[in-house]
Amino acid sequence: MNRVKNAAYWNPRLNIARIAERGIRRAVEEVERENGGRYPQRESELVGGRPIR
Repeated sequence: MNRVKNAAYWNPRLNIARIAERGIRRAVEEVERENGGRYPQRESELVGGRPIR
């Protein structure tokens, strides 16, 4: 977390939310590549709570 704060502090074009958004976008793109492409649009809203194991 300290590294994120430092990056946001020293780069006036970035804030913590924008850094997080960039990281999430890259992570989703990686998962989609592993899947062979984008996932289809979900048919309903996600169910809240802990993941099923």
